[in-house]
Amino acid sequence: MAIYFTILFVFVLLSIYENKLTLSTKNLLFIITTIFLILFAGLRGLKVDFDNKSYLIFYSVSPYIENLFTNSHKFFSSIRIEPSLIIIFSFVKSFFKDGFPIAIFLYALLSVYLKMTAIRKMTDFVMLSTLIYFSGIFLLQDMTQIRAAVAVGFILLSIQKIEEKKVFQFLIYISLAIFFHYSSILFIPFIFLNTKKIDKLYYILLMFIPLLLSIFKLDPLNFISKINLGVISEKAIQYITIQKGMKLQINIFNFNIILQIIISLFFIIYCENIKNKYAIILTKISCYGVALFYLFISIPGLAFRTNELLSSVQIILVPLLIYIIKPKALAEGIVISIAFLYIVNQLLINPIINSYNSILF
Repeated sequence: MAIYFTILFVFVLLSIYENKLTLSTKNLLFIITTIFLILFAGLRGLKVDFDNKSYLIFYSVSPYIENLFTNSHKFFSSIRIEPSLIIIFSFVKSFFKDGFPIAIFLYALLSVYLKMTAIRKMTDFVMLSTLIYFSGIFLLQDMTQIRAAVAVGFILLSIQKIEEKKVFQFLIYISLAIFFHYSSILFIPFIFLNTKKIDKLYYILLMFIPLLLSIFKLDPLNFISKINLGVISEKAIQYITIQKGMKLQINIFNFNIILQIIISLFFIIYCENIKNKYAIILTKISCYGVALFYLFISIPGLAFRTNELLSSVQIILVPLLIYIIKPKALAEGIVISIAFLYIVNQLLINPIINSYNSILF
C-alpha cells in the first residue's frame, strides 16, 4: 500500500508549490501527471482490483467483431451490460492475441484523460483537484469500476455545457456516458438546474428529508411498490425482493456520505460568493448525490452507485474552499486533510483495492 501513499505525498507537494510554477511548467506538469495516472491504472496487474476477474470473464465470452454485428441484438440482450464494454472487448479481441490488458489500458486512457481534461477546464486549482481525484475516486473508479470511470469523465465535461446552456452538446456527452454506464441517465434532468443562484433552504431540505426518512425506516421505494405506477412500481418490487434475498446491511452514516453532507452544507452557504462559475451547479449536484443515496438506501448497490456518480463533482468542488477560507494556507491544509482522509478510508478502513503490481513487473 506504500506506493499509494507515496503518490499522494507527491501530489500534496505539487499542490503546495503549483502557484510558484510558470505557465509552461504547469502545462508540462499537467501532461506528465495525466500520462502517469493513465499508465498507473492501465498497466496494473490482474489482482490489484476486485473487478478485473469479472471483466476477464466478459472478455472471454465477447465475440470477435465480425460475429458481433451479425447477431448483435441477441448478444447484447443476453449479456445485459453496456454496449461499450462488449464493443471494445470485441474489437481488441479481434486484433490482438491475449489482448485483455490492452482493453483495460484503453479504459484507463479514456477515463483518466476525460477527467483530467475536465479538471483543467473547470478550475484554477488543477493539482489540488488532481489530489482529490486520486484520493477520492481514482482507486475506486479508474482502477476498479472502469465503465463508471469513463462515464464520470463524460459527465464532468457535460457540466460545462449546462452552464453554457448548450443543450445539444450536453446530450451528446450524456449519451456517451450512458453508452459506458446506464446509471448516467440520472444526470439528464440536471440540464434544467439554475447555475446562477441557489435556494439554500431547498437544498438543505433535499439532503436532510431523505436522511430522516432512512433513520425512521420510511422507504420511498416501498411506497412506490404499493401504488400503481406501472413499470416503475414493478421495478421497485423487483429491487426490494432482490435486496431482501441478499440481506445486505448498509451504514447510513458512513464516512464518505457524512463528509459529503458537511462539504455540501458549507458550499450551500457560500457557493454564490465563489469566483468559479461552476460552484453553484457543482454544489447542487453534490446535494442530489446525498439525497439519492438515502432515497435508495434499501438497495445498497443502487444507493452507492448513484452517489458515487454524482459525488464525483467533489474533485472540482472541494478545492474551491480556497475561495472561502482564509488564509489560503489553512484552506489548502483542509483540502489536503480531506484527501488524506479519503485515501485512508479506501486503503485501511474500508479497503477497496489490493497492493499494487504491474503487468510489466
